Amino acid sequence: MKGIFRIAAPALLCLAVLVSCSRQTYTDTLSCGDLGEEIITALGDGQEYLDYDSLHREYYFEDTEEYDDCRLIYSSDTNDINEIGIFHAPDARRAEELEDTCRDYIEDMREDSRDFIASYAPEELPKLDGAQVRRYGNYVVYTVLPSQSTEDVLSLVEEMLTEK
Repeated sequence: MKGIFRIAAPALLCLAVLVSCSRQTYTDTLSCGDLGEEIITALGDGQEYLDYDSLHREYYFEDTEEYDDCRLIYSSDTNDINEIGIFHAPDARRAEELEDTCRDYIEDMREDSRDFIASYAPEELPKLDGAQVRRYGNYVVYTVLPSQSTEDVLSLVEEMLTEK
């Protein structure tokens, strides 16, 4: 039994060190407004993006204790459902709650808006179906974009928030 422990203990220690070293760490210093500007520039899709007003934020993301900064933007083209949400939570627990809130928001949009979107812009439905929510440390981002734009945006956010 002692022989197994002598072999297993160092192996487990090495595994623990490797796992802890491989965890991604993210900065906590960028404003959601700055991230939003970088995203809009990177999209380069010729769209004008507007900020949702506080009523939208308060209605859909009413638990303001979950976040201390946010930016919600959408395409000004009424035939386009492009939308991006960027949030910063004060701590990991609230970031996790916020991630769930964003997933619920996307799911509600899929359930409540699908028929309406299908009636006027059915070509936009793949964006809704492919909507993504990602967490980067204390930041949570959701996208309702074409699939390639989603990949580009999420890669950019990952790059900007990853601590060097």
